[in-house]
Amino acid sequence: MTDLEQKWEDAAPHPHPETDLEYEYLSISVVKAERYERLLLLPEDEDMLHDDAFMVVGENDLVDLSDMA
Repeated sequence: MTDLEQKWEDAAPHPHPETDLEYEYLSISVVKAERYERLLLLPEDEDMLHDDAFMVVGENDLVDLSDMA
């Protein structure tokens, strides 16, 4: 078994986002673009806005995470 396979095998089935995955929670603002019937999620801290920090996805790309549990 490779190191990567062992790490995967040892990983918690429900990792904690901050302590296990090193994610940081982010306060966001939700802006409704009524003209386009879309929502725009932006960080509340304007310093976090970068040109390369945006993704445009289609409706079929969205997944309800509770369905994946």
